Amino acid sequence: MKSGKSVVAFALGGMLLLGTLLCLSSGLSSASPMDPVSYASPTPTPHPGPAFVKPGGTGLGCTQSDPCGSIQYAIDYSYPGYGDVIYIAGGVYTGTGPSIITITKNVTLYGGWDGAPTGEVVRDPDTYPTILDGEGER
Repeated sequence: MKSGKSVVAFALGGMLLLGTLLCLSSGLSSASPMDPVSYASPTPTPHPGPAFVKPGGTGLGCTQSDPCGSIQYAIDYSYPGYGDVIYIAGGVYTGTGPSIITITKNVTLYGGWDGAPTGEVVRDPDTYPTILDGEGER
């Protein structure tokens, strides 16, 4: 009877190991061709506080003094406490894919930012309108 218990214990241990390996490997799979975001972009440097976007911006950390140029970039790499609030400078934003932006997480977008690199964040949507332009296609 002792050998029967050993076989059952061995089988259960093997199934647990296999299940663990399957769970771990599922996080390593590559993106599906159906994923809406299919471009590669660099990973920003995390910083506490809101993220900032401005037309022509090139900042990887999306800071007020060095804003990023893409709303989607700021959304993709936002997470609570690090860019989950995004200030978008006045300007026209278009997209190259099927949508201008895709939001799949909780973020707060504020348009009408004046784009100032320092100081208090000033928003005035009438003076600095932020426009997401689908170009008649999105």
